[in-house]
Amino acid sequence: MTVMAICIILSMIPVILFVSTRPSTEPPIDEEERYRIVNLLRKTHYAIDLLFHFQIYSDGESRIISGFEASDLLNPDSPYHQPFYTDVVFVHTEEEGQGFPENIIVAWPPSDFGIAIMHQNVNMTEHDMRNWPPSMQRPVVTLEEFGLSYPLTRADLVDNWEKVMALRIALGLFRPSR
Repeated sequence: MTVMAICIILSMIPVILFVSTRPSTEPPIDEEERYRIVNLLRKTHYAIDLLFHFQIYSDGESRIISGFEASDLLNPDSPYHQPFYTDVVFVHTEEEGQGFPENIIVAWPPSDFGIAIMHQNVNMTEHDMRNWPPSMQRPVVTLEEFGLSYPLTRADLVDNWEKVMALRIALGLFRPSR
């Protein structure tokens, strides 16, 4: 199994557990809906990890919200869940986020945040990591393993988010939210 496949599987475990612990008083969610919710929460947690900005429309007005608020709106187990919101769309800039339907949560990266850190960690060799504690040891990681190329760009954070998330997991940089 490739490093990328392992990273994707590992990234889904907390979300699957989160969604699968629904209260028994609610009607069960069919598999298609469960898959949709898990993917929305994975996408949201990735954006939270990279400090994306989130925007919703409420009563025709644009409003910037935190990633945790977005997660709560999408998560059926949250007391703040709003089934009205049906998708999260990544865009490159705030300007691109204008004009989406009100039921869409839009998110964009604040800057090239995290790109320099990823480049630094990708370039680390076994020699560079020789003094790291055993719990932090990891194999040498290349961008090509994840279908990415140097240099990573802000567009990669948006357009190739699943590959970037798998890379961040392999580098030990991904911090699943809550």
